[in-house]
Amino acid sequence: MQPPDFIKTFVIPIENTGVDYFITGSVATMFYGEPRLTHDIDIVIALNQQQINLLGNAFPLDSYYFPPDDVVKNEILRAGKGQFNLIHHDSGLKADLFIFKNDHLHRWAMKNRLRITVDDTLLWVSPPEYVIIKKLLYYKEGGSDKHIRDIRGLLKQRSETINHQWLQEQIETFSLHSEWERCTTTDSNY
Repeated sequence: MQPPDFIKTFVIPIENTGVDYFITGSVATMFYGEPRLTHDIDIVIALNQQQINLLGNAFPLDSYYFPPDDVVKNEILRAGKGQFNLIHHDSGLKADLFIFKNDHLHRWAMKNRLRITVDDTLLWVSPPEYVIIKKLLYYKEGGSDKHIRDIRGLLKQRSETINHQWLQEQIETFSLHSEWERCTTTDSNY
């Protein structure tokens, strides 16, 4: 499981704002699958323009890099993928915050996010199916085998609890058949 520094440094301050979010990416994969090294945490956050100051106050500039308000506002308004980074000065830890968009994938993930406890702290984590689809999309885009390894680890640990029907529908929607096949075939290179 991910060391608690990411949780204490980024997730707890977001949790305390009351803004809706969920952890995704490699850290979520570790909660569901097998541990691995990562250098950042990915968080989807349902942030609106009125909440920018609320979030900014949770990450004071003397301890964090927090982008200027107009940058965050532009990312909220961006069509498609809006995102920005937070960096903790003392540790160098980084969080990639992805703006929740009202598309079917984000809506489904927010509705089906899971509440888990890590070190006595309640956190919201994306459903494993969402993690799989996003990692398949990242693999299709960039070809990094780490996504295939992450999916295989997740499937090894959670296959019985995954909503395979929904997963297959998304594989069809996003034309991820060959990427999915790489995850489900046995290959000694992974």
